[in-house]
Amino acid sequence: MSVAELPGQLIGGERVGALDGERFKVLDPSTGEHIADVPRSKAVDVDRAVQAARNAFAQWRHTSPADRGRLLTGIARRLRDQAGELAALGSLDGGLPLPAVQRDVEATARYFEYYGGLADKIGGDVVPLGEGFLDYTERQPFGVCAVILPFNSPFQIVARSAAPALAAGNTVVIKAAEQAPLGPLRLAEGCSTSSPASAARPARAWWSTPTSTGSPSPAPRPPGGSSPKPPPATSRR
Repeated sequence: MSVAELPGQLIGGERVGALDGERFKVLDPSTGEHIADVPRSKAVDVDRAVQAARNAFAQWRHTSPADRGRLLTGIARRLRDQAGELAALGSLDGGLPLPAVQRDVEATARYFEYYGGLADKIGGDVVPLGEGFLDYTERQPFGVCAVILPFNSPFQIVARSAAPALAAGNTVVIKAAEQAPLGPLRLAEGCSTSSPASAARPARAWWSTPTSTGSPSPAPRPPGGSSPKPPPATSRR
């Protein structure tokens, strides 16, 4: 895929532009050369992405942990298949040496592999309260998680944020850095086509990547950042 063919936003598994049609230039930081144009997302575009992730969450949270794990390990395989292209794009707009970005892409695949293996091993606890009582906890997903990427090493930040959130049954909205959106956008598109049939619909919906310099409209505050917490435990007796 050429730079010109890259999507500016991927929402609900579909390439879409900003609703107002505005775009901005992406530059090669080493030369200042204009290399691509991508949509400049506004609050209404972010709202579209959040709604797509909420819609996907209704089904994804009930997808079996084994299927979630298979999807994440499938993403890892896809990353390795596309490693050359991803590294080239990450180096082009991020300004990092190509070997460094190649190592980032491999680390990204390993994150998805790791959390793919962990997906069916997230458990709760049985609390001993004495004879005649059964008290146990089960972990529940939060919902929609927001991930805001930096311009440096965005691949690893995607993986260490999105992969554990997805493994636990959450859905994700990712904002790529406007200075370096090309690699994450290509990664998102590749991941949206990596799903096994049983998980294809939620997988295509969770990966929404608005590239925005504006502020999103108020929404329930989701967990995000580099290390999502384990799903909250619910006690049942």
